[in-house]
Amino acid sequence: MEQLGVTLPDTLAAFYEEVQRHFAAKDIELYCAWGAGPEFGGFYREDGKVRVEVRQDLTGDAFCHTLAHELAHGLQREDGWPLATANPELGEGSSAEEVASVLQAIVHCAGAELRIAQLGLDPAVEQRERHNNVRYMLRAPHAGADTPGTPAWGYWSLLYAYLTVLHSEQQVRTLLRNFERSVPVAAEAGKRAAAIIQHEGYATRQQALAALRGVRDALNLAPHVLVTDPQDGAMY
Repeated sequence: MEQLGVTLPDTLAAFYEEVQRHFAAKDIELYCAWGAGPEFGGFYREDGKVRVEVRQDLTGDAFCHTLAHELAHGLQREDGWPLATANPELGEGSSAEEVASVLQAIVHCAGAELRIAQLGLDPAVEQRERHNNVRYMLRAPHAGADTPGTPAWGYWSLLYAYLTVLHSEQQVRTLLRNFERSVPVAAEAGKRAAAIIQHEGYATRQQALAALRGVRDALNLAPHVLVTDPQDGAMY
């Protein structure tokens, strides 16, 4: 099977066909398209269609891993995984949007990686780019990044948790040490957040809901971030 001119390995081709059948049963067409970035990829609903995007500069292993990761997100969306959103009372464009985005990404991306682990795909390219971006950001963290209760602190705490949960200890050991030197208070909160997510799990939507709520409450992010359950409309 080829997608966007890239030949997919057999394991990924089988997974793509599985997801394709899932949507076809609902009369929804699945198709791939190039994306401009900077995100590695995305999954979008359209009228009667779903679009999986892969950033246009990705090739080889990076293309295949990103495609699989976004397909897994598509299944999460269909399963009604819980969402983290900025408190609308804060107004459009508030800094809480970034905080909510990272919180959701930790849990959803960890779940997606768990879902595709057996496909044998290599995430090294994406991980290196992410590490380089964090190293650059650590040169000048946001104002308030090490002050508990600020949106910047919430963002940096969750960024630490993201690296801890999504990457192996060997891969991020040095980066996390730099993190701890630069924003030690946020790093400590990030350790707590990562421990909660690892304890609650992220294999199912119920585990994801417990993880999102647990981190949100433990870091006192409730004034900034809401957790919603699309299946029953409950908001926390």
